[in-house]
Amino acid sequence: MAKIALAQIEVAAGKPELNAEKILKFIAQAKEQECAAIIFPASSVSGRLYTTSRSFVYDCDGFCKQIIAASENISVIFGGVREILIASNGQLANRLQDKTVFTAEISGVQLSFMIDGTPCADGNTERHNFCANRAIEAKCPLIYVNAVGVQNDGKNIFPFDGESRIYNRDGKVIHEVAPFTESLSIVELDELENLPALELPDEPPIAGIYRALSFGVEKFLAQIGIKNVVIGISGGIDSAVAAALLAAGWSPIPAILVACFAGMLSGIVTGLLTTKFKIPALLSGILTMIALYSVNLRVMGKANLPLLGVDTLFTQFGWISEDKQTVVFAVGLVVVLVVGALC
Repeated sequence: MAKIALAQIEVAAGKPELNAEKILKFIAQAKEQECAAIIFPASSVSGRLYTTSRSFVYDCDGFCKQIIAASENISVIFGGVREILIASNGQLANRLQDKTVFTAEISGVQLSFMIDGTPCADGNTERHNFCANRAIEAKCPLIYVNAVGVQNDGKNIFPFDGESRIYNRDGKVIHEVAPFTESLSIVELDELENLPALELPDEPPIAGIYRALSFGVEKFLAQIGIKNVVIGISGGIDSAVAAALLAAGWSPIPAILVACFAGMLSGIVTGLLTTKFKIPALLSGILTMIALYSVNLRVMGKANLPLLGVDTLFTQFGWISEDKQTVVFAVGLVVVLVVGALC
């Protein structure tokens, strides 16, 4: 019986040598399982990058040739630099540029493919609906493969959940790979028409956002060698209170003290949501920040509160020097010394 392998791998952006090594390893595993084909995510060699140089593209092409050479006795579908490559019998069979959805025949079975390389979305509902509709239009099973892990494209950091799936001709999910997990999932091609539809969990989009955010933060911190992190969340309530009081004519120092107290209250709310209502810490912070948008507008009275001409902490210490930069430095030094003494 012919088998097909879904390679849901963790891709390192900008490190084609590591990605190619992993791809070759997965190909070897698929060959051991006598698979007819193995499918990798888009950009599986290069990773998701904001921009690429000619030398980088040249390096990626070299690694793509190694992968193509490894396609003896197996069909390999993988992502190069903004293109999908299909290799078989040690040769490049097809090159698809700017195209991640296509149809191909594997061991006599007509299949539709979506080779994805997009990060987590809002519950991934649009992605799911697109794949389901594509399977119905193509009138054949659809193989969807995406990457897992965290990728830094040089401008932003993106979490990838994977959620590789197989859809039947009716658009129903009949096979799913565990999200946020690197895995080689193998399915019998002859059984695709007989696999029952899976019941997908009915959950709000915020649940998927929380998992993606939690996973992304954990993976990114691990990449840069940080084991623990403390995030202070005020939701901007301290700035809103300080601005409102300064605009009302308050002296800067009392206004700052009251603003600090307001920030402490927002932290207490977050803590109560976590400890008393058993809401996960990360989600508690998100809920508090969302709620504070409305509170901030109420405190300030409008979206923007101009402070031009208002007496501030820096104008209070204007006697130190006529140079504004010197005043800012002096006030900042005092703040640092006070915080250091308190800690």
